Amino acid sequence: MRLNKYNPLSASTFIPLPVEIKHKHTVINIENRYNECFKYAVLSAIYPVQDRKDNAYLPNHYLPFQSNLDLSGITFPSPLRDIGKFVKNDSLSINVCLLSVFALLAVIGSFITALEYSMKEKFPKDQKCKPFFNCFCIFTNGEKILNTANSEGQLPCLHGIRFLSMNWVIILHTYAYQIPFISNTDEVINDNHQWSLVLNSSFSVDSFFILSGFLVGYSFFQKAEKTDGKTQWLYFYTHRYVRLTPVYMIVLAFYATISPFLGSGPLWPDYDVISTCKDNWWWNMLYINNFQALFYDQCMEWSWYLANDMQFYVISPLFLITLWRWPKVGYSLLGLFFCITFAWSFALTYGNYIHGLGYNSDILYISDILY
Repeated sequence: MRLNKYNPLSASTFIPLPVEIKHKHTVINIENRYNECFKYAVLSAIYPVQDRKDNAYLPNHYLPFQSNLDLSGITFPSPLRDIGKFVKNDSLSINVCLLSVFALLAVIGSFITALEYSMKEKFPKDQKCKPFFNCFCIFTNGEKILNTANSEGQLPCLHGIRFLSMNWVIILHTYAYQIPFISNTDEVINDNHQWSLVLNSSFSVDSFFILSGFLVGYSFFQKAEKTDGKTQWLYFYTHRYVRLTPVYMIVLAFYATISPFLGSGPLWPDYDVISTCKDNWWWNMLYINNFQALFYDQCMEWSWYLANDMQFYVISPLFLITLWRWPKVGYSLLGLFFCITFAWSFALTYGNYIHGLGYNSDILYISDILY
């Protein structure tokens, strides 16, 4: 005997029940009319079930924890479209406070500099606070960034290489975000030879690696001639880490908490940046995020370059010292590592059937292998 009642939707439209349900003898429909299910779902996620033993799923077990959360402004029952906003607000206030501190320092530094210019006299050099606030001053740093004069010891040609490579990277990513939505990719690419500039733009990143390695070697050998090869290696490493990491972490904090609020639409964001950064930010801080198993598990996945560059910097003394002390050994070591990296890249590409240009391959699959 069939006990379930089958009622199609009105207006001559209905959703047929699956066969495995339609022909069952009994169908039990349990409807939960409790309005605050979402609240207890959040509480159960923060205070997991395994921490309690008897009847752990009962809502009254979570009543003592209600006061731990600020639920003001959240309506119950919570519409599905608002749940994402609730998730985005997680840890937002902490990061906003930290970023506000840096913004305040920038305002103070800029105000002090503007006051100094208006008074037409310099503050005493023995004041230690002025150099500190200068680090955050918009005028002082803006003047340095926009200064086009070449100081002694600079290599102006490198600026041109950086500029061309930077634009090459921008062109690649401008098209890369459009390719997944083009249905005739092969036709467009094969009939337009200017696409070669885009398809081969992965080499633009290599130019930055070359520049980085060249400048490390250039500065090392200049100092080595003055100090007979003696280098403070602790300073060599700590100086670079301290120079990069604070700004890097500020950008990461902004990206993980505030950037999701700066846009909207079906593709914004196309994946969950908040939980990824919340769980994996420390990989970036240690510059090992390129070793994560999945490319899109990285927080700010494009920062693989910084991790790679830092790792090259860490092993650079192996080549710098040998080239300085024993040039023939150093050149042999460079040749050996070149052959190893060439063979490894060939094996990855050939063994995983990666297309030479990669435009018609699975970008996620390629990223997991190469990055």
